[in-house]
Amino acid sequence: MEILTVPKALREKLGEEGADSLIDLLNKSNKQQKEDILLFNKVGLAREFDKVHETIASSKSDIIKWMFIFWLGQIAAILGILFAFFRKS
Repeated sequence: MEILTVPKALREKLGEEGADSLIDLLNKSNKQQKEDILLFNKVGLAREFDKVHETIASSKSDIIKWMFIFWLGQIAAILGILFAFFRKS
């Protein structure tokens, strides 16, 4: 949002050149503030994204570990059933 006008009383005190300079200064300051906020948000989002990425990577390794344990349990159960079945035959 750019500042386009200066109130009449202030314009009379500053003069035309001073009022125009004030408008330019305020607009530049406003633009710089917006850029600073955007940069801050980008840095913050990058940090949060890295945290989420680490959490997902950790979760994947945990899931793989538990899947392996589940498969070993299934194999043991199937082997037990097969041994019991063929032993009685």
